[in-house]
Amino acid sequence: MFILQCVFAMFAEDIALLPRQHFTNVLLDCIKKKERTGDTLFLLFQRLNEQDERKRRGRDIPYFNGGLFKDVYVIDLTPNEIEQLLEACKSDWSMIRPEIFGTLFEHSMSEDERSQRGAHFTSEVDIQRIVQPTIVRPWTCRLNFSDPPK
Repeated sequence: MFILQCVFAMFAEDIALLPRQHFTNVLLDCIKKKERTGDTLFLLFQRLNEQDERKRRGRDIPYFNGGLFKDVYVIDLTPNEIEQLLEACKSDWSMIRPEIFGTLFEHSMSEDERSQRGAHFTSEVDIQRIVQPTIVRPWTCRLNFSDPPK
């Protein structure tokens, strides 16, 4: 789960859901200030799960629903592990399709946990199979657009 949270944080900073280089800078601060990554990343991930904006201590850290940051673990990384994570931060994570995260997150849970949470990732293609014929096409026709989308 920790790796998935880190990968999502890299994705979030690359598509501007997090402030530019926020996750990367947290890791760099751990090296420069010799801070424990367990404490520092724990606080970041905990804030990403906090719905109350005042508790997030700043408007630049958004709340991510869906449960990815519901459970946050304290994991202290070695300097070498931090360097490897920083190397991964250099990749362009914005090119990852969001549905991959949904699939990974869903498969990170046991079958019982998925059932209890009602957690099932639905791809955009499957959603469009319902939305297009039941919402988009009827409204397009009703608004008198010449060619309703198919």
